[in-house]
Amino acid sequence: MKISSLAGLLALSAASMPASAMFVNSQGTGQLLLFPYYTVHNGQSTILRLHNGTPRAKSLRVQLRESYNGRDTLDFALFLGPYDSWTGSVVSVGESVPAQLRTRDTSCTAPDKPEWTMQPDGGWSADLMTFYFDNDMADTGPTLPSRTHEGYVQVFELAELAGPLADAVDSNGPRNCPLVRDVDPINPNLLRPGGGLSGDFAIVDVAAGTLLGGSATAIDDFSRSPLYSQTDIVQNYLRLGNSGPEQPVKASVLLDGSWRELLFSLRDPFRAIDAVSAVLATDAVAGEVLHEPETGSFTEWVLTAPSKPYHADTLYLGWSSWTTPEPAVPPYEQLFGGTVYAASCAQFDANAWDTEGSPVSLRPDVPPETGESPSRVLPEFSLCGVTDVVYFGPAPASGRTPVLGSPRGVRVWNPQPGFEAGTVQLSFARNTAGAPRLLRPDLNGVRLRGLPLIGFAATKYINTNISPGVLANHVYAQSLVRSTTCGDAQGNTGCP
Repeated sequence: MKISSLAGLLALSAASMPASAMFVNSQGTGQLLLFPYYTVHNGQSTILRLHNGTPRAKSLRVQLRESYNGRDTLDFALFLGPYDSWTGSVVSVGESVPAQLRTRDTSCTAPDKPEWTMQPDGGWSADLMTFYFDNDMADTGPTLPSRTHEGYVQVFELAELAGPLADAVDSNGPRNCPLVRDVDPINPNLLRPGGGLSGDFAIVDVAAGTLLGGSATAIDDFSRSPLYSQTDIVQNYLRLGNSGPEQPVKASVLLDGSWRELLFSLRDPFRAIDAVSAVLATDAVAGEVLHEPETGSFTEWVLTAPSKPYHADTLYLGWSSWTTPEPAVPPYEQLFGGTVYAASCAQFDANAWDTEGSPVSLRPDVPPETGESPSRVLPEFSLCGVTDVVYFGPAPASGRTPVLGSPRGVRVWNPQPGFEAGTVQLSFARNTAGAPRLLRPDLNGVRLRGLPLIGFAATKYINTNISPGVLANHVYAQSLVRSTTCGDAQGNTGCP
């Protein structure tokens, strides 16, 4: 079953889509694919599939990132021929070791397949790495290999390939992988990205007999030039979006039923990321929630902020340490690890209505006395990671969320009166201090409100009455409805 991510719910025709500005393509194709979640917790694995739906060969970059702070866990180049697909799985080989990416696909990659590990039953594997959050790269978050067991995925189209480069990766002929792995960045056969990529994921629990599927959020027109010459040690592709040489970076956002083009400075190296945050900006998100004991139903939401590291992690901001006096970049208030240990928290408001439309109060519980320093206690009703799993119901005894098994669940519950089914809305319009939460302004002073997010809702049913002694599990995914709004520091809404 496919779902749309938060940022992909725009049911518009292709003719109405903007040109020459990055935008979320509701048709599910683009130059940049953002997969909201992968997990190997509780014996699950996550299947990833990429498809090149064009007659042109592609050079891609695939990045897996962990959920706490968005640090790299695996990064490799992938080359797809016309109408070519690639499939891989993120799997667990033990709690005390990193997760692995496994694939049987023979497409050209860099590193080359001999640098991956050959699997006894065929195919190759690569261990996810702890390098970017361990030892000298530590960020106050966990340094254990289990930090690689949950996160999200980014796939960038770096260039289209022409001439001998295209021939080298065509699956219909003999591949010449060394030619594309060692290509000169100024090779004239590296053409600007052309889009047409799509991606799906499926979270599989073999023991429970369930599969939960979804689609990647696709951002189109991310770059008007090849991204080959602009790389660095931490692979900052997400902030390399552009609209052409010496032009402001353009982002098209749907506001009040019409596309609005925002402009961000290309000369400031930290402002191009604002275009990505703009197309993902979410003022509020709403969806169905079930917690019905008689049907064994439970709902949780995955909310991922792919651009957050470039607003809240000193590694990507280029600052010396998390103790630096500079604040996080709006719309975030906290650097990772600067205020709350191993976290960068953004509080939100929660409202609910039952199935008859009657309001239900969702009030945070009183934080328990843990004996921890206040800097180590996560505030309630807050998104504190780059990927967060929000669940609705009593805290499980296992310490893991009931549907996806995340050990980092954000609990939104304590309903008054009782609540088993209805609609929940999370609002990100105001920060911890109660002031409007605003993204940085574009060149015309337009400011969007909220947080840049993608995600989906997951619901699980546990049927114990199918027949004596037989238990059945059912899971399904749903879209979340989001709103995007302009605002100002005085709390007014509307775009100038």
